[in-house]
Amino acid sequence: MEATKGGFFTPSHLTQIDLTTRSDGQFDTLIDIIFEDPNGKQWTAPAGTITDGASIPSVIASFFGGKLNREHLFAAIVHDAYCAEANTGGPSFQIESWEDTHRMFYHACIANGTNRIKAGTMYAGVRLGGPRWSLDGQNLTTLSRLDPEVIQAEMSYCKDWIEQEGDTLTLDDIDRWMAEREGLLLQSK
Repeated sequence: MEATKGGFFTPSHLTQIDLTTRSDGQFDTLIDIIFEDPNGKQWTAPAGTITDGASIPSVIASFFGGKLNREHLFAAIVHDAYCAEANTGGPSFQIESWEDTHRMFYHACIANGTNRIKAGTMYAGVRLGGPRWSLDGQNLTTLSRLDPEVIQAEMSYCKDWIEQEGDTLTLDDIDRWMAEREGLLLQSK
């Protein structure tokens, strides 16, 4: 299987997969989906992973399109295995740090066919509104206490910055930017 700069999926992200619709509006996966990241680390969404597609917080959903968009579906499924509350108790749920899990999502989006600018914007979205957890029981700083309108305005600002910077932007650049922006948001509260 040919790897991309962002890694690759097994089965290929081009494979048509069936999802079983659940009574809660989410979906069950019927097969294992494995993403190998650019460093060779394997991330597994086992058969039975519950997904709603791109679990995009409602305040920033307008930036990303449909939840089951093929451009990021496999990336969303693997990300959900590691951090969606519906998968609590699953073999992959929160076994990696929130930072590594969200970074994996960026690489998986690229491997899934998402362009770098949109992948960067989606990554900024999960940094702003996605879940965070501690592997060692420490308290975490989150943005969840901020007004949703503040988060939405920040997402718009980040999206504009990522689009302006373009394809030369690295994931480390986005991380530095987001850490700075998060600090400013928390100071203003």
